[in-house]
Amino acid sequence: MTSHPTTEKQSARHWFELVVMLVRRDLKVRYRGSFVGYLWTMLNPLILMGVLTLVFTKVGNQSSAFYPLYVLSGILCWNTFSQSLLTGSQSIIGNAGLLKKVHIPHWIFPSVSVLSALTNMLFAFPPFIGVALILGFKFHLSLLTLPLTLVLFFFFLVGLVLVVGTVNVFFRDVGHMLESGMLILFYSAPIAYPIDMVPQKWLPLLQMHPLFYFLKAFRSSLIDAPISVQDWLYLLLLTIASLACGILAHYKLRDRLFYYL
Repeated sequence: MTSHPTTEKQSARHWFELVVMLVRRDLKVRYRGSFVGYLWTMLNPLILMGVLTLVFTKVGNQSSAFYPLYVLSGILCWNTFSQSLLTGSQSIIGNAGLLKKVHIPHWIFPSVSVLSALTNMLFAFPPFIGVALILGFKFHLSLLTLPLTLVLFFFFLVGLVLVVGTVNVFFRDVGHMLESGMLILFYSAPIAYPIDMVPQKWLPLLQMHPLFYFLKAFRSSLIDAPISVQDWLYLLLLTIASLACGILAHYKLRDRLFYYL
C-alpha cells in the first residue's frame, strides 16, 4: 500500500512547522529574563575576541591587522559547535515529558539544538561585518562558498548530536564528560593561534581535531583564500561519516529510549 503524496506533504509540513516552533521556543527560553536579550549573541563573541586578541597580540606577537577577524571567525564556528553538542546532549532527556505524551520522532530535538545554534551564529554575523568594515577588510568571492559550508556544518553537527543525545539517555555521564571535553577541544583548536604556528610534526595530530577542516572552511569563506578541492572532500567525508554514525546509533537505540526517559 503506497502513501498518498498529499499526505506525505502535509506530514513534512507538520514536522517543519514543529521544528520552527521548537527553535523559537529554545531561543526565547535561552534569553528569557535578560535585559539585553538577543544582543548577547552578538556581544559574547566580541568580548571573547577582544580578550584573545589582547592576549595574543601582546604575548603571542600577532601583529596582523586582520587578526581580530581570524579570531572572531573561529569563535563563531566554535560557539555553534559547543552549543550544539552541549544542548543537544540534553535534548532528548529534556523533552522526556513531551515525548511521553505526544508521538514525536526523537531525532527532531537534537536537530532543533543544532538549528538553534546556527541561528545564533547568523545573529552574530552583523558584528563580524562591523569589525571587518572598521578594520578596512574587503570581502572576496570565496564568501559565496559560505552557504555550502553552513549546510555541511549543519549535517555534521546533526550527526554528532544524534549520537551524544541518544547515548546520553542511557549513560547520563555523557553530558558531564562533554563539559570537560569542550575545554580540551577549545584550547587545542586553532581558534586564537594561526595554523602556521604549529610545528610540522604536530600538524597531523591537529588535523584530527573535529573542527580543523570546518575552521579552515569558515575562514576561507570569510577572510582567507579558497580551500583546496582535497579539503572540500575531507569536509564532505566528515559530514557523511558523522551523519551516518548519528543515524545508525539512533536507529539502533530508538526503540529502547522510552524505557530510560
